[in-house]
Amino acid sequence: KNSQQKVCEPVHPRALHCLAAGTAQSVSSALCHPLGCLRVRWQWRTNKVGLISFASNIVRSEGIWRGLWKPGLTANVCGMSGAAAIRLGYYETVRDSLSSIGTSNSANHRNTSSHPKTGVTMFMAGLVCGSVAFLATAPFHFLKT
Repeated sequence: KNSQQKVCEPVHPRALHCLAAGTAQSVSSALCHPLGCLRVRWQWRTNKVGLISFASNIVRSEGIWRGLWKPGLTANVCGMSGAAAIRLGYYETVRDSLSSIGTSNSANHRNTSSHPKTGVTMFMAGLVCGSVAFLATAPFHFLKT
């Protein structure tokens, strides 16, 4: 028998962009989450104490994990990483697709890198990707609060 190793196909660049953006935003969101949680709790406070005093009281009475990190962490990380994956992972594809609208299909325009990228197409690509990301991840941001 001829033993052949199955060769893995390369991963699509868009998948890598989505994975990289989502992972980076997950780490960032998880690390900075206590600050956001503290901000929200401080805005809803009933007593008028300073921010440092307020944070100290929370950590003393509830602990840093239960008081500042755990509340809303999963929803925040899911929402932020999903939004980043959509926004940054699909931006290039949407930008190049918008750039190719209105150009001919001649041989010199088949390569998407040859399409002119204007400020308008970049703005529109950002608007489209950001809007889709917002609509897709809004429920997570709602759950966070």
